[in-house]
Amino acid sequence: EALPFIYEQEKLLTERFWQRELARLCKLPAAIQNDPEQLRLVQNLTVQTLQCFCHPVDRDWLLPRQGGLQRLIWPWESVAVLEALGRAGDFADYIEPVFDLYFTVLQAPDGEIRPAGENWANITASALYSFARYTMDCSERFYHKYRDHAIAAFDWICRTRAATPEGEGCFAGLFPPMRACDWEQVFQAWLSTDSVNLLGVTAFAEAAERFDDPCAAAIRREADDYLAVMRRLMQPYLRQA
Repeated sequence: EALPFIYEQEKLLTERFWQRELARLCKLPAAIQNDPEQLRLVQNLTVQTLQCFCHPVDRDWLLPRQGGLQRLIWPWESVAVLEALGRAGDFADYIEPVFDLYFTVLQAPDGEIRPAGENWANITASALYSFARYTMDCSERFYHKYRDHAIAAFDWICRTRAATPEGEGCFAGLFPPMRACDWEQVFQAWLSTDSVNLLGVTAFAEAAERFDDPCAAAIRREADDYLAVMRRLMQPYLRQA
C-alpha cells in the first residue's frame, strides 16, 4: 500500500542522504577534487554505482548489483565496482558485506565460489581478485578475517587447472572446458576464464606477499606458472600478428 508523504520533504531527505554518501569520497586525487567537471562526473558515477547495491527481502545479505535474487549475482560484473569504490573513498559498509556473501553464502565446501545463477568458470577468481584488491587498498584486517576462505578458493583454482589433460581441443595448464558466460557452449575460454583466473591468482599473490602470509611463495609460484602457460599458448598467435 502506498504511504502518504510530502514530496518536498522527501526530496530534501533524499538530497541530504546522497550528500552524506558523496562525502565519503575522501581518496580522490587533487586533480579531480579541484576540477568541478571531473568531480561532478565522479560523483554521478558514484551515485549510480551505489544504487546497484541492494538488500533482498528476508535475507541479511548485501548484493553488489541492483535487483532481487531473481536477477542473480555475478561477482565478475562487480569487480570494477568494488575496486573503484575501495580506491575512491570510505565505503567499507558497502564492500565488506559483499565478501561476507561470497565467503559465507556462495562458497562451496570444496572452495569454489558459485553465483546464485549460471556457474561461470571465472566466478571464484573474480571474488578472489576483488578480495585481494580491497585488502591491499583498504584493510589488512579484512585479509586476515577471510584469509582461510581465500586460500580455499585459491586451492580450488589450482586443483581445477591441474586436472586438465592434454588432448585435442584442450590445453593442459588451463581450466578444463567449462561454461564461461551466458553462451551455453562449454569450451576452454582463455579470455573469459583463464585471463580472469590469472588476474585473481596474481592479485592474491601480491596481497599474500604484502601481508607476510606463510603461503605467499606457493601462491606466487602458481601465479607465475599460470602466466607461463598463457604465454606459451598465445605466443604462436603473437608471432603471426
